[in-house]
Amino acid sequence: MSRERRGFTLVELLVVIAIIGVLIALLLPAVQQAREAARRMSCTNNLKQLGLALHNHHDTFGEFPRGAGSPNGSAYGAMWSAYLLPFIEQNNIFEALTLDAEGANWGSGSGISNASITSTSTTERNVAAIETVIEAFRCPSAPLEKHVRDKSTDNWFALQRSPATYLGNCSGTLTTDSSAAGIDWTNGADLNGIFRNSKTLGFSDVTDGTSNTVAFGEAVPDLRDTGASEDRNNGSGAQKDHWHIGGDDIDVTRDMSEMLGTLGVAINSTKVAPGASGFDAYEFGYNSQHPGGAMFCLTDGSVRFLAETTDAVTRKGFGTRNGGEVVSAN
Repeated sequence: MSRERRGFTLVELLVVIAIIGVLIALLLPAVQQAREAARRMSCTNNLKQLGLALHNHHDTFGEFPRGAGSPNGSAYGAMWSAYLLPFIEQNNIFEALTLDAEGANWGSGSGISNASITSTSTTERNVAAIETVIEAFRCPSAPLEKHVRDKSTDNWFALQRSPATYLGNCSGTLTTDSSAAGIDWTNGADLNGIFRNSKTLGFSDVTDGTSNTVAFGEAVPDLRDTGASEDRNNGSGAQKDHWHIGGDDIDVTRDMSEMLGTLGVAINSTKVAPGASGFDAYEFGYNSQHPGGAMFCLTDGSVRFLAETTDAVTRKGFGTRNGGEVVSAN
């Protein structure tokens, strides 16, 4: 006895495909949200680790690290992130660095290929350090390349420099880091955050309260705006660039937004083309790939999401350590 075989009709097949399409359309946003939630949690953890490192540094040395500058107080090219390396389980890199000699620069004429952290050359070890990808300094939501060619004002090259997404807070009022603005990066009144050049601060200087003062915040660089990875001071156009450990522009106090940021500028401010009016503010401000705002670590070590709609008075209050502002917990 033969059995009649019955397959799907065309209509049934189309209905099944439509149902699958609807399910995918419903599930995909949920999957994307779950992934962003995981990335945001990882970013939060990075900032918490930086906050803990800041406290451990203060416990060890009685002060915060310099925002930039060397242990002997000169305007040499180390960043705050270099001094925190031992406190984020990167002591091997810290021990390889030379932070207090101009001869141990952060690049070399035409660049160094395959720089090694174990080299006998102090310059090569420093270059190898800034070319090392350290995930603690990178938000996973940011679409960053692992390595980018960079050229300093002094014409030193790093062929494979590693970008970063966290800036130390130096101000609640500055809106530019341009050298033409004549900013005193060591003692200027607008250096009212917790980091400055060549001069250290401590908890006693944060008179607004550590829970009301930002220490670190997110800032996503735009490293390919010009098609060339150069900074704005060497005549080849501008870029929004943020890095870790050190750089050769610091000793001439150029491009301080490489490691420092300001809450004098709106969070997630509108992207501005290099060379256009307002680019300095955009480059110097905080922004993120998290929807609606950015993550910040306060000086007490807690992490908070500040919305891009935060009013200017509150935002600037979070940026200053001694402004006397009263900021809302909300």
